[in-house]
Amino acid sequence: MYPSIPIDFGIKCNIDFAERHWDKIDNLGINIEQLKTALSFICYNYEIQFDGKVFKQIKGCPMGSHFASHFATIALHHVESYALDILKKDFDFSPTVYKRYLDDILLGPIGSFDFAQEILTSFNSVNAAIQFTLDYPQKDSAIAFLDIELIVTEKDIDYWWFVKPTHSDITLQRDSWVPSNIKSNFVTNSYDKVANRCSSEELRDKSLRQLQTRLIKNGFRSNKPRCKPKILRKDHLRKDHLRKNYIKLDFISDRLSRKINKIIEKYDFNVRLINKPANNLKTLLNSRASTASKHKNCDPCNLLPDSFNCTVKYVVYKFTCKSCNRFYIGETCRPFYLRYREHRNSVNSKDFKSALSEHIITMHRNEELNLSNFDLQIVSKCKSPVETRLTEAREITNHRDLINRKHERF
Repeated sequence: MYPSIPIDFGIKCNIDFAERHWDKIDNLGINIEQLKTALSFICYNYEIQFDGKVFKQIKGCPMGSHFASHFATIALHHVESYALDILKKDFDFSPTVYKRYLDDILLGPIGSFDFAQEILTSFNSVNAAIQFTLDYPQKDSAIAFLDIELIVTEKDIDYWWFVKPTHSDITLQRDSWVPSNIKSNFVTNSYDKVANRCSSEELRDKSLRQLQTRLIKNGFRSNKPRCKPKILRKDHLRKDHLRKNYIKLDFISDRLSRKINKIIEKYDFNVRLINKPANNLKTLLNSRASTASKHKNCDPCNLLPDSFNCTVKYVVYKFTCKSCNRFYIGETCRPFYLRYREHRNSVNSKDFKSALSEHIITMHRNEELNLSNFDLQIVSKCKSPVETRLTEAREITNHRDLINRKHERF
């Protein structure tokens, strides 16, 4: 489905969606035009390698990239909204059941096959490159949606685990080089997942036998997990039943964790225990964040504002040249002293690796300048690598007379 989305259409859908919800988005200081520029750059400059050759993708959304699923989901949201508006306007039809996962849609009740064709026409009319197919069940016949097969009878809806006929039955191998606890969890979770997709004992047993055959083919033993999974019955599909509260506690020992879980189970608390690694000695010794004291005779510590020291991470910083008042904007997700050391070594060796060094060589060649001739300022303290780099890009875009090189200025 990703390669079927025209780039211009996908970008327009995403920008329109962003504009409608811009006040609800943590946009990290960028504006709509910058978002559109970034999307266009990514979509029109995506290259893939195949059979030793490099190709430029000219159609569709690039698969495997971090933004692809969100890009495609928003584009399909536009398609479904437009198609459902047509059905409401022309046929006064609003489906009672409507579920979508990317381009897989479960919709009903419909009634006649002819009206199902009208629905298909509405969805396919939105964009010629995005075309759907129709799977319409006959009386008492099954229809598949993702990994569930449903059959609608006059009285009820039955469902069970569905496997495509083309599935290879290859899963995690018993003899693979994977920790034993991961293999054990894989088997247990597989049984639990299959059981939760069945509406009756009979269908559950049938599906579990099919899963058991698959696991045996991949080297696992034929016995089932000690804990037999429960059926997620229809009356248990309420959201309040599925919602869990999570408690995070530092991990102390397996024995203590088991005791806490037994108490939770005994009193039927609606919580789940999550163990997080406790601080080790290295973490405790190196936890010198902004509250830590400055280091004596430390150049970056002496240059930084009082609320920071040289171990600070995820910062956007600014060096201002005292001789010409031009400045350089940079970022680092590592401890700041590492990035400062790279700038200092480059300036001292008078190479062109750093834009600061290049500035001194080309603009102040007759002066003996080093990093002490630059004022240092922390522009922003961020929380993640993405926020750090976006903040740097925003600061570079919004300022002029920079020392930064052209390719750094966008």
